[in-house]
Amino acid sequence: MPGTPDAAGPEEQAMAVRTHQIPVPHPRQGRPGSSRWFALAVLCVSILMVNLDNTVLNVALPTLVRDLHATSSQLQWIVDAYMLVFGGLLLVAGSLADRVGCVLALLTLPARPRADAPAGHANAPSLS
Repeated sequence: MPGTPDAAGPEEQAMAVRTHQIPVPHPRQGRPGSSRWFALAVLCVSILMVNLDNTVLNVALPTLVRDLHATSSQLQWIVDAYMLVFGGLLLVAGSLADRVGCVLALLTLPARPRADAPAGHANAPSLS
């Protein structure tokens, strides 16, 4: 009988979808979802660092205008470039921590003040 599933033609048999259950890895025993909360906490702390650093830069903007005679266009470039570089280095630091471990990555933190020192001695807001 053509309407029954057993009497399917060769085209229909070739197009039949076979389903099987995909094995799901079991999370380690402990509190359910604790690794998710830890990941959320790490992400929140990184966002807090970026926002806090942006706040510090925005507080320093009047001093930049007064001392460096920066225009509003130059101030926008300063803020955007600072946040872009800071966010990019945050991604690099996360990748470094994945490769060499968190402890070794945290040992690179003392290098940041040395990297910011040339910007602190700037005499003009432009690169030239």
